[in-house]
Amino acid sequence: MSAKFLVAGTLAGGMTLFVWGAVNHMAVPWPKDTVRMFKDDEAAVRAIREHAPENGAWVSLRGVFLVVRARPDLSAAKEGDVMAANLPLEFASNLLVALLLALVLLRTRCSCSLGYAKVGALMGLAAGAAIHLSERIWWGHSTMLTLVNFAEVVVGWGLAGLVLGALKRKLLPEAPAGPAPAPVAA
Repeated sequence: MSAKFLVAGTLAGGMTLFVWGAVNHMAVPWPKDTVRMFKDDEAAVRAIREHAPENGAWVSLRGVFLVVRARPDLSAAKEGDVMAANLPLEFASNLLVALLLALVLLRTRCSCSLGYAKVGALMGLAAGAAIHLSERIWWGHSTMLTLVNFAEVVVGWGLAGLVLGALKRKLLPEAPAGPAPAPVAA
């Protein structure tokens, strides 16, 4: 196993996923109805806090599933505060995903970097199915939200696969195809 490829691949793949996440959330014009705002934010927050007194996941047998993450005083979070706290954690999770992709691609042989991109996208499709189809089934995520979430994972992992594939071809050139060398007698 190549430690150099794993370290470089984790960093390059993690950066690729992180940048794609930023582009996906800030620049891609996804339909606006994937997540909706409450009609009366103040009233909704008060009602939620009254019936969900602490942060966590809450469910009603009437089909309501709610994840609550509110400040104790219910004040609005400043976007900069949220970003400053969450971006390092997001980047760390991207590094973990990139490391796992690098481990799989280290054992994969493709004739070109695009082949590695396809493997990454296929892995993203599997991860998306495991997570986002279950969220749709159990928690009623809309079709559009499910598709947007799938696209983020499949495209991101495909791009990371492309970067990792190019890096692998540069750092670990594979032996030319052909017959295996004859074993050496001891």
